[in-house]
Amino acid sequence: MLHLDTIGRWVASATGRTLDQHATDPIPAAAHLPEAAHTLRGARAELLLAVDRLRTLLINEEDLTSSVGTFAGQLTTVNERAAEYRHAATGSTC
Repeated sequence: MLHLDTIGRWVASATGRTLDQHATDPIPAAAHLPEAAHTLRGARAELLLAVDRLRTLLINEEDLTSSVGTFAGQLTTVNERAAEYRHAATGSTC
């Protein structure tokens, strides 16, 4: 299991079985996991973009020169995306 990607490790931790073990099931017990993994990837990508935008604001010192609302808005966005990612990772709803 050392060479699994992040999603593969997540599937293994969520189900206690590897992707290979799921692939050998005649009727997969975890048939919903490809969709859940897709949701997790999307939530992770959105979180990374939000964090990158915040990082860019800080690097460009826009937190010092722009309105407080611009910076606070990006912090709120990061917080929302983090919550979406957490919900996707745990399988709960928002």
